[in-house]
Amino acid sequence: MMDAFSDSRVEEVILFTSSGVGKTSLLENVLGYYIDYDPCPILFVEPTDGDAQRWSKDHLATTIRDTPCLAGRVYEAKGRRGDNTITHKKFPGGYLSVVGANSPRGFRRMTARVVLLDEVDGYPPTAGPEGDPLELARRRTRNLWNKKIGIVSTPTMKGFSRIETAWLNSDQRHYFVPCPRCRTYQILIFGPSSQFASLSKGYLRIDQENPARSCYICEHCGKELRESDKFKMIARGEWRATNSTVRSMTGSIIAGFHLSELYSTFSSWESIARKWLVMKKHRESLRVYINTILGETWEEPDALTTTAEALEARKEKYAGCPAGVILLTAAVDIQVDRLECVVKGWGLNDESWLIDVKRFYFATPGGKEAWQLLDDYLKNRFPVMDTNGRETGVTLPIVRTFVDSGYRATDVYAWTAPRRARGIFAIKGVAGERDPLIGKISRTQAARKGAILIPIGVHIGKRMVYDRLDIKEPGPGYVHLNEEATEDYLKQLTSEKLIPHYTRDRIPVLRWVRKVEGGRNEALDLEVYNLAAFTFINANMTVLAKRLEARVSAAPEKAKQSPARGQEETGPKLPATRRSVRRSSFVSGWRKW
Repeated sequence: MMDAFSDSRVEEVILFTSSGVGKTSLLENVLGYYIDYDPCPILFVEPTDGDAQRWSKDHLATTIRDTPCLAGRVYEAKGRRGDNTITHKKFPGGYLSVVGANSPRGFRRMTARVVLLDEVDGYPPTAGPEGDPLELARRRTRNLWNKKIGIVSTPTMKGFSRIETAWLNSDQRHYFVPCPRCRTYQILIFGPSSQFASLSKGYLRIDQENPARSCYICEHCGKELRESDKFKMIARGEWRATNSTVRSMTGSIIAGFHLSELYSTFSSWESIARKWLVMKKHRESLRVYINTILGETWEEPDALTTTAEALEARKEKYAGCPAGVILLTAAVDIQVDRLECVVKGWGLNDESWLIDVKRFYFATPGGKEAWQLLDDYLKNRFPVMDTNGRETGVTLPIVRTFVDSGYRATDVYAWTAPRRARGIFAIKGVAGERDPLIGKISRTQAARKGAILIPIGVHIGKRMVYDRLDIKEPGPGYVHLNEEATEDYLKQLTSEKLIPHYTRDRIPVLRWVRKVEGGRNEALDLEVYNLAAFTFINANMTVLAKRLEARVSAAPEKAKQSPARGQEETGPKLPATRRSVRRSSFVSGWRKW
C-alpha cells in the first residue's frame, strides 16, 4: 500500500480497511517520505478541527521529534515567526497544513500537490455552505500533473460510505494468500454473508463451544487452516487488482486496497471469533463488528426482522407483574378521541414485560372525564407474582409516566404540571438522527403551566426498540408480551421501517417511514416513551431487586393467594389507592415505594 504512494503511475490511493491495521502509521510514513525525499505542499484532512489538532499533537509532533531526518528539516517554532504551529508546519521545499473537514476556511487559498484524507466516513456531509469536503480537498490539486491523493477510512453505512464509493471507482485490490495445503491463492473473508463472498467461498469457521478451535476453511481444498498457518500465508501473499477498467480522469491508475482484521498479525482468529459470539447479539454491536473488524459497510436491514406474526406466536399468559419485574413505567399518547396508555415492567439487564394497555375515550370536547380516569388509573398498584404465577402480597406502583405533548400540548402541560411529584412529565418527540434518547429538559414554553418538558429522541428510540424485539430468547433486552398485545397492537408495533434518504441539500440521513401509508403506530411510540421513561430513572436495578426480594420474603403468608387467572378486558382488579408515602421531592420519591 505504501509503494502505491511513490508509484508515478498512481494518482489516487484508496485504503478501505478495518480499524487497527496501521492506517495512521502508514499515513505518517507517507508524510515522512514527502517531507524528507520529495518535499512539496501537503494538505492533511481530519474529520474535525479538534481531530486535526489532536492528531498533530499526539502523532505528528512525536513522529517529527523521534525521526532524525524529519527533526532536522521541519522548522522549529522561533518567537513569533509562525513557521511551525500546531496545524501548519514548514520545511525546505514545502509545507504541511492540517485542517478539519468541517472548516471551509481550511480549503481556501491553498494549492497542494499531496492531499491525504483520514477517516473520510467521519466527515460532515458539507463543509459549511461550500459542499462536500472530500471534493473540496480534491480541488486543491487541480492543474498539477504529479498530484497524489490518499483517501483512507474504516467504512460505515452502505450507500452513505465515502470510502466504499471511492474504492468502487478504483482497481479494487485484494490481498491474495496461498493455502499451505493446496498452494492455491484466495482472499480471506468472514463467510457467505461477506460483502466480498462473490470472490471467495472460504470462510472462518467459528466453534461456539470452544472459540480457540476456530479455524479458516480453504475454499479450494476444504482443509482447516490454523492460526500458525496465517503468518506463512501473509508472508507469501500478494496484492491483485480485480477491476482493471477504472482510470482517473487523467488516465492514471486509481489504486484501491481492501483489508480486514482477518489478515492482522496482531489479532488472532480466535479473538475475532470470540468478538463475533458476543457482538452478534445486538444490531448496534453487530454493526461495529462489520465496520471495524471485517472492514465492510453496514447494510441497514428493514429495521425489524421479527414480524407481527412472529410476535403473536411468542405471547405469554401472565397477569400482574411476573417474576423478574422490578419497577413499572407508563406512557401516554394523545389521540383525537382518546388517551392511549401502556404500562411496562422492567427487570435486570433491560428485560421488559408488557403489563397493561388502556384506552380512555373523550366523552366531551375537553375530555375532563378521560383525564380523571387516567389520573385514577396511574395511582393503581400492580400485584407482584412469584415464579408459579401466585400473588406474593406485594404490589408495585408506576414510578414514572411520560405523556406525549405533540397533540393538545396546552392540556398536557396543565395536567402534568401539578403531578410532577408523582413522576408524571410532559415529553416531546424529536426526530433527529443524532438526537439522544433523553434530551435536555426544557422549561421555556412548558413553564407557562409549570410543567417540565423532556425531549425524546424517537429515531434512536425506535432503533433500540426494534433491536430488542429482534431478540428471540428471554434474557437481557428481551421484550415479553402478554394477551394485552392484540393483533392490532402488534401491527402498530412493527409498523415502521428505516430507509436511507437524502435531504434537499443532498445530505444523507436515515428516516423512519410507515410500511403502510396512513397506518397507525401508537404502540411503537408508546414503547419508545416507556423505554425513555425507564432510561430517565437511571435506577440501580440490582439494589431494587434485592429490596423487592426482601419485601416479598417479609410479606405475610396469608396475603399470598392462589394462582392468578387471566386478565379481564378491564385489566386486573387493583387497590384503588396507594400506600401513603411521604415524598421529599419528585426526584427521590420513587425510591421510597
